[in-house]
Amino acid sequence: METLRELFKPLLKLSRPRLTCFLMLVLAVFGQRTVSLVWLARHAAPPVKVESVYRRFQRFFADCILPARTIGALILALSHKPANGWVLAMDRTNWKFGKSHINILVVTVILNDVGLPIAWRMLPKKTKRGNSNRFHRVRLMEEALAILPVADIRALTMDREFVGGDWLTWLRLMGCPMWSG
Repeated sequence: METLRELFKPLLKLSRPRLTCFLMLVLAVFGQRTVSLVWLARHAAPPVKVESVYRRFQRFFADCILPARTIGALILALSHKPANGWVLAMDRTNWKFGKSHINILVVTVILNDVGLPIAWRMLPKKTKRGNSNRFHRVRLMEEALAILPVADIRALTMDREFVGGDWLTWLRLMGCPMWSG
């Protein structure tokens, strides 16, 4: 645990107890392949009471704020950069939770056919299930470029939803290589 704490400390800038709790959660998720706090607490508990660990996990999520940029930077720092640069994918997803639409725009790094999110934005309610616009995309890419230099990007992939002369011109001005399918 100490080696992990030293690795994560400069990336997350959490207090020692919060960092320990975060690492307990991460190790438990890998070990149990679930995000159920009850199961995770059981995995991480010995020699402490399961109820104590469960409550600690609850307090972590209630009190600890990890900015999206910090999480994206952590993912990049823990991932091996491909020799020829990162392949990024931009996509939008929409879920319906009851009557509420949850519309998220995301940029992921592709590693071994898996997309790991490094930047994301909740789109405003007015977009409902609609497309993002240039403003949303530029803001999201600015977040991604704050933690990933454009020189390290091999390609940004996106589907036909992400069209628009102003948007594509902005990407070219930033020097971002693109591939659209």
